Amino acid sequence: MFSVFKKKPVTQAPEGLIDVRALIAASTLPSHLRLAEAYFQNMSLASGEFRKPFMGAEAVQLVPLLGVMLSHLRFHSGVRILDFGCGTGWLSQSLALMGAEVVAVDPSATALRLAEANTLSRYPELKGRIRYCEFDGEHLDVEDGQIDRVVCMDSFHHVPNPDVILREFGRVLANDGRAVFSEPGENHSRSAESQHAMRTFGVIENDIVLADIWPLAQRAGFKELKVAPYAVPPLLSLQEFDDLRSRARAKATMNKLFTDVYSSLPTGGRQFVLMKDEPARDSRFRDGLAAHLTAKTFSDGPLLKIDLVARNTGTTTWRPSGQTAGSVNVGLITRGPGGDWDYEFRRYRSIPAQVHPGEVTTVTLTIAKSEFEGRELYADLVAEQVIWFGQNGAAPIRVF
Repeated sequence: MFSVFKKKPVTQAPEGLIDVRALIAASTLPSHLRLAEAYFQNMSLASGEFRKPFMGAEAVQLVPLLGVMLSHLRFHSGVRILDFGCGTGWLSQSLALMGAEVVAVDPSATALRLAEANTLSRYPELKGRIRYCEFDGEHLDVEDGQIDRVVCMDSFHHVPNPDVILREFGRVLANDGRAVFSEPGENHSRSAESQHAMRTFGVIENDIVLADIWPLAQRAGFKELKVAPYAVPPLLSLQEFDDLRSRARAKATMNKLFTDVYSSLPTGGRQFVLMKDEPARDSRFRDGLAAHLTAKTFSDGPLLKIDLVARNTGTTTWRPSGQTAGSVNVGLITRGPGGDWDYEFRRYRSIPAQVHPGEVTTVTLTIAKSEFEGRELYADLVAEQVIWFGQNGAAPIRVF
């Protein structure tokens, strides 16, 4: 399955080079953790680290890698994310601003204190959205199955015990959880920068070899490893770009892409995803959300009764009504004489159970006519914190 990542024979580091395996073996776990704490002890909020991901020229590399990570995270509002090795907390902060519930984990108590202070000074509205947890190197302070996603942004290659860490990821992740990594590549430990860091500070700068990681991940409960062949493609001429429309004419352009970009992948970084079970396709995501609505109305003196029938014509399951992300509620919408729409007029949490593709649910609503007098009344479904169904391809149905 991963023949492109065949395990290479273990060789000794050339004379004069620090061997990362020897470095790991020479120190205890507490010693490695103390090095992480020492890195942050003399840091202040004025440090450039707190401007990440826009920290000078480093942003040119970091931001595209962040984009790759986010694109494979399967993000939705309210998703529970563990940011492993959060450091200054910039990624935790960004994910919380996007609507995630975040557990920020780091072995450095100083890093966590600074990260929390920095976030609350900039975004006080995030108070309580990020839980900061000091890591003892072996156990995550999270109960089994309580996390939807784990993110490792340049952190996994610093750990001395990847097997233990992967087991913890597997334990805290929900059954359909995934861990998303953006890490350096197979020869990271031999780079000049890594050698300097290991020689000067004693920190671990390990190689990320997917053929080694995959067996450990399988034992930790993961069922699939997928790799993003990330690279910045060269700019194409207009003719080369147009040639991609045709299989016959695309050959030259694809050869160029391989020669200029993808042939160097073995020496590049590693963006990859470890998955447990395939996540359910449901209304936390807008893709595949569709419905066909019909309605009958009955006047009962000052009241209007509405029998609404909703058929799931999409490809994804609707979650039951509620307040959480992806809960499917019925919404009544009004439209004034001037064409102004009020999408916040009324919500009904009237769908008690999941509605699978092809299934039908019936809802009966009652409303006083005086509440919308002089305005047209429409009905639609809304996946909370995701999208109105009408915005996803079908107009609301007029009921009065």
